Amino acid sequence: LASAAQHAVALSAMAPAEALRSTDQVFVPDNPQSGSQPPSPDNSGSSFPDLDALEKDKKMPAPQREIHPTQLGLRYQPPVLVIQYTEVSKSDEKGNPSEEGGPTQRSIHRVPLDPIKVIRKKTKELVASLKNDPTHGPFVRNVEDDQLQCLIRRLRTALAESFAAEDKPCRAVGDSASNWGGAPRPMRRGRSERPLPSTSKAARVASTAGPSKLARPAGPDINAADETWPFGAWASWSGSVASIGRSSVQDSFEVFRTSRGVDGIADSFAQLFRDATAEIDGETARGSASSAMPLDTIRTAVGSQRRLARVLWERLEAKQEAEEYCSRPLTGHRVVLVGAGPCGLRCALELRLLGAEVVVLERRTKFERINRLHLWAWCCEDLKGWGAKVLEPPELSFGSDPDFLHIGISELQMLLLKPCLLLGVQVFFGAEFRGARPMASGSWDVLFGSSNDAAPGPRLPSSGHLSNVSILVGADGPRSTVASSLALPVQETTGLRKEAALGLVANFVNRQSAEEKRRRPFSLARQFYESLFAECEKQTGVALENIVCYIAAHTHYFVMTPTRKSLVNSGVIKAEAVEGETLGSIDQEALARVARDVAAFKWRPEDPVMPEATLDQPAGAPALFDFSRTRRAGTGFQVLEGAAATPGSSAPKLIVGLCGDALIEPFWPEGLGVVRGFFAALDFAASCKIWAQSGDIDAASAQFEAAYRQLKSLAAKTRSAVLRPDDRAFGLHPTTRYRFAAVEGKTRGRANSAPAMPRG
Repeated sequence: LASAAQHAVALSAMAPAEALRSTDQVFVPDNPQSGSQPPSPDNSGSSFPDLDALEKDKKMPAPQREIHPTQLGLRYQPPVLVIQYTEVSKSDEKGNPSEEGGPTQRSIHRVPLDPIKVIRKKTKELVASLKNDPTHGPFVRNVEDDQLQCLIRRLRTALAESFAAEDKPCRAVGDSASNWGGAPRPMRRGRSERPLPSTSKAARVASTAGPSKLARPAGPDINAADETWPFGAWASWSGSVASIGRSSVQDSFEVFRTSRGVDGIADSFAQLFRDATAEIDGETARGSASSAMPLDTIRTAVGSQRRLARVLWERLEAKQEAEEYCSRPLTGHRVVLVGAGPCGLRCALELRLLGAEVVVLERRTKFERINRLHLWAWCCEDLKGWGAKVLEPPELSFGSDPDFLHIGISELQMLLLKPCLLLGVQVFFGAEFRGARPMASGSWDVLFGSSNDAAPGPRLPSSGHLSNVSILVGADGPRSTVASSLALPVQETTGLRKEAALGLVANFVNRQSAEEKRRRPFSLARQFYESLFAECEKQTGVALENIVCYIAAHTHYFVMTPTRKSLVNSGVIKAEAVEGETLGSIDQEALARVARDVAAFKWRPEDPVMPEATLDQPAGAPALFDFSRTRRAGTGFQVLEGAAATPGSSAPKLIVGLCGDALIEPFWPEGLGVVRGFFAALDFAASCKIWAQSGDIDAASAQFEAAYRQLKSLAAKTRSAVLRPDDRAFGLHPTTRYRFAAVEGKTRGRANSAPAMPRG
């Protein structure tokens, strides 16, 4: 290692590995029959060829040595960490100190691992145990933690998939089953250093061969060569697009971290992944690109020296290693999710954490919605766990004002798209859902079409369908094509008020002038500020019930509720417009004038008025919407069955779910869209987990329906009655969030008809 000379470890000759006597031991005695041949992933040969000749003479009497690890590798069956190292002897053959230091020699050290402890213990604990072990620690003590963690994650997933194939219980967390090898990086001090190359090309290729005998995980058959499923599409596409030239992987990470727009994120991700594969070893990374999460390659190459990168890796690792996801029960299942809105991407992340292969189909090719969303405090903290305040947008000041927590719709989509790509969710833009059909083979196919060949990112398979789909999720808005194409029941609710409930949204460009910087966001209701609203009506001719102003880095966002009568008097809508058809008679010029007049009104005496230059520069046309009627699905978890392939065989089943506005359209004034959408994503993922673990469709459906009843009753006024008080404990299972739980067969908490929910 580059810095090993400065941080050399002097130690006596190692005794053979022995079992630790602790009940939490991670290491086990080496196989006495393995000889000196280094272990290999497939038990057919050495991971490091021609190293028999490099084994040191064990007869040398306990010299003092400096250990220089040069390469790391894995053996999967049984699990063994293989360390190739060089050492410099500090004593002569008689045991006397040598002034010139002895010859440099290359050797192999093996660390046999207990597979059960590897699966159950946390990654950081395993690395700490390895480095603190008196026998094995000196060989890895100066290797970076993230490289060892990467190896352990891959080994853990391989073991978990092997257990799953053999129907053995296990609790695993990690990435896909793929080997990894390359030069270990030292613990860096000061500026970043490039890792050393592998000692030989033959050793590098052999060490990345992967576990050849691991069986496929349980669940539907997944064949990586299946041309109807886009395995590793973003990783493969990143290597095929034209490069703008080689740059520092840290600089590429910074560009990706701050990138905006679908095109910018796609291009910066491709550049980052290419630079990361070149940084750690192009052959290694590309060889595992189809199965491993891109996060592994990028995290290993970028390292943890920069604070923001280190924080992001820690947050994503905390998500991956949370106890509720560690069994990865959806490993082997294919999910198609329609709609890359905020709730769709949030649901995709949950299903990916549970182990599924997730494909997202998004009809649009850009994130263009600039309206802003109100966030509850829990949503803000949840987004921080996915990279907010590290990834931009939103800005690093996100959440600094607890009284006005908000985020732009497109900003939220850009934020969630980045961890989706890092974790291996395959998002396709310009792709349109066209239905689902049962197949004679006993599986379901999802049909799609491409609406734009110039869309950013990779392309879907040319077959026009995705095969062997287990789960289909509609997150494509209140008029969901998934719900309509599969005839899922939809209900429409009407408010108690007689007059239509209308909302007006207007955005103005934030020019960052001195006057604009002195303005502050506000939220006002007429019932508390009657005189102020009366003065506004006098000056503008518009009667408002409430108004909210959010100030973002690029826009001033206004949303207000004008009365229908005042809009008729202002010429915005026609008086003869039939109820329910109000939005079809809008005069856009009059609407723009009304929006400008209201924004120009001095709502806060201490704030300067909006500058004329800003009022003359709207960010898009104002919009009027009707929230007097809302739509909600009759159910958000349904199982469809096709015809059995042969008499007596089971019919193919497809789980269909809805989340976001496709499940329940929010009541705008209370800012329920994001919190309900995120909760619905968690509820659906938790039910899928129940189904995958137990195979009990009825139990999974009952759990979702019980949670859905609670979700429908959630509002600002009922928050304390529906939700548990400690939002820091909110998790995947509904009972961590809603106020009811199964205790001794009885439901405690809020009295209602919802059944007690089983824990998954």
